[in-house]
Amino acid sequence: MSTSDSLCIMYLHRYWTIRATMYLHRYWTIRATMYLHRYWTIRATMYLHRSWTIRATMYLHRYWTIRATMYLHRYWTIRATMYLHRYWTIRATMYLHRYWTI
Repeated sequence: MSTSDSLCIMYLHRYWTIRATMYLHRYWTIRATMYLHRYWTIRATMYLHRSWTIRATMYLHRYWTIRATMYLHRYWTIRATMYLHRYWTIRATMYLHRYWTI
């Protein structure tokens, strides 16, 4: 083998090694970037979805609990007041009626 053949082989070997290395580097960089991007996007989305779902659920639970409590408190307060008012009005009326009738 002549010197020029050896130089040609060395050149081609170097050329294709660099080319293949660059290709593989680019290929695996893109692949890893896409994987990591997908992984962290899914992770962040799941975290935010869970965080906001919990937040919204807690807010709505608190809102409707307070609303229902206020409604029931008002309802039963009015009901009890009306009952007691009627009870004591009748009682006082009967007492006064009896007192003045005698």
